[in-house]
Formats: sequence, C-alpha cells, structure tokens
Amino acid sequence: MYGDLTEGWVSSCFCNIVGALPFIREGKLIVLAVSTLQRSTQAPEVPTLGEAGFPLIDTSPWFGFMAPAGTPATIIEKLHQEIQKALSPDVRASFEKVGVIVVSGNSPSQFAAAIKSESAFWAKVIKDNGIKAQQ
Repeated sequence: MYGDLTEGWVSSCFCNIVGALPFIREGKLIVLAVSTLQRSTQAPEVPTLGEAGFPLIDTSPWFGFMAPAGTPATIIEKLHQEIQKALSPDVRASFEKVGVIVVSGNSPSQFAAAIKSESAFWAKVIKDNGIKAQQ
C-alpha cells in the first residue's frame, strides 16, 4: 500500500500511522490528519480529523492478542498475566517510538467488550450506508 502511494499509483489512503510513520519521517508521505480523538505523540503537529472539521470521527486503530474461542479461562488469564509482564518499560518505549499507544491494565473481558462494541458500531455504519463487499 505505501509503495503504491510513494510511487504515485494511488493519490491517497486511510493508513495506520504505525505503518505510515517511516514514510512520513522520510518525507515520502504527507499526512493530513489522524483519525484518533487525540493527536499522535509521534506526529503532534498533525491535527485530528475532529480539528480538521470532522468532529464525530474516531477510528482509533488497535492491536491485540487473541486466542481461539473456547480457550479455558485459566489459560486466557495466564496469557494475560505473561503479556503484562512482557510489556516492560523498554518494550513500551519501543512501541511508543513507532506510534503505538500501549494499553495495559484492561482485562480480557474488557477487551472482549471493546471488540463487541466496535463490531456493533461498524455493523451499523455498514448497514446505514448500504456498504457491500465487492465480488
């Protein structure tokens, strides 16, 4: 995707700042706005979409660890504990350096609730706008 932009095959995209940041820093991409409610710590000069005149847009990208449905709760809890341990200050700093905001402290059930809420939100956007997958 980024190569298509930098080579001029496409003129714009709605990109994740984590992937786009190296190209932005190299001057190969110009970022118009970020889609989060707050400015990026890695590109604080870039306005949010809200500041650019679209106040209701918040499409904060996220990454998370998941396990197959039916994984025993004891295993999920153990994974959660070990992931929290792995998020040392050095690891957090590495993530933040590339634009990732590390959220820790939320539980597996809170993460599941966030996914459920976001899925319902996007299902409504898709339905209300008659969006269909291309075949």
